Amino acid sequence: MFLLGILPGFFTLWIRRGIPESPRWEQANLRRQAVLERKRSGVLLQEHERALTRFTLLELFAEPEVRRRTLIAFAMSLATTLAWWGISAWLPPYVASVAAKAGLSGPQWASFAGMAYNIGAIAGYISLGFLADAYGRKPVTLFYFALAFITTPVVSCGPRPAPAPGRGVRERVFSLGLYSWMPVWLPELFPTRIRRHRGGVLLQHAALHRLDRPAGGGNPDRQLRRLQQRGHDGGDDLLLGLVSAPFLPETRGKPLPENV
Repeated sequence: MFLLGILPGFFTLWIRRGIPESPRWEQANLRRQAVLERKRSGVLLQEHERALTRFTLLELFAEPEVRRRTLIAFAMSLATTLAWWGISAWLPPYVASVAAKAGLSGPQWASFAGMAYNIGAIAGYISLGFLADAYGRKPVTLFYFALAFITTPVVSCGPRPAPAPGRGVRERVFSLGLYSWMPVWLPELFPTRIRRHRGGVLLQHAALHRLDRPAGGGNPDRQLRRLQQRGHDGGDDLLLGLVSAPFLPETRGKPLPENV
């Protein structure tokens, strides 16, 4: 399994060899190199030139507007990842518990749930980009956050005559498809000179211990309630992204920023 996971990485390296850098990045890199040469020769640099020589991670927090966008994007990525971990760790065992109570095979139905919500995730990944191009980055991202927040508790609510793993499809369209806001919106929020490192500082939360707590021992009803609570916890994390996204600017149809 580990070997199969590595193979796409080698394929990506092969693809990367045939993709040139964008002209905009090449120009920014040439300007950076020229300024570094001037700095090494002892020339006193102006403020906009010093920005080109700063360590990129420091540059993310050097200017007020860039810092504001970085912190908001951090909050949104935190919400996206926390919700994904919470929901992906909860849904298969939840479906397995419902199946076991119905006298069905828990592991088999957990596998069905995994396949179903991965189908939904792929649909979400693909559709967000097209929708963002048609209607805008901000409204579509907010739409995905809102629908993920609404559909997550719906999976575990209401009558459960059968495990119904297909419920996870519509939830995954939004909760996992939500990840596509990052490659679509993030690169358009930052100047070219720092764009390649802005994603690396969107660190992940270290609160996964709550996902590892026992789900109620051997009592089926108690285990089911515990799994339901995990799903609700994952959905609640989406609120952070929902309240953060409105504070970022809409970028659809606008030129990429050189200065923010």
